Amino acid sequence: MHLWGSAGITKDLAFVTPLLLHIHNDLFGDVITIGTEAASGAKETIGTLQPGECVSIPLQNMSGVFASCATKSTVCCFLK
Repeated sequence: MHLWGSAGITKDLAFVTPLLLHIHNDLFGDVITIGTEAASGAKETIGTLQPGECVSIPLQNMSGVFASCATKSTVCCFLK
């Protein structure tokens, strides 16, 4: 699922000052895999977040940020 952006965005987005997407995996969730997607459809996996962990990703030159999970987890996100 996309945490930010969409597979339907046809251009990589660039900002004068990149936005920061803060991602937090629920303390009682399961491991999630996160990554970025380009408008071309190319995906790059960044890594995993264990339950309770968080990471901040600068949004620059991409069309989306995705997360996947083998089971189920709740993920909270906010932009700054």
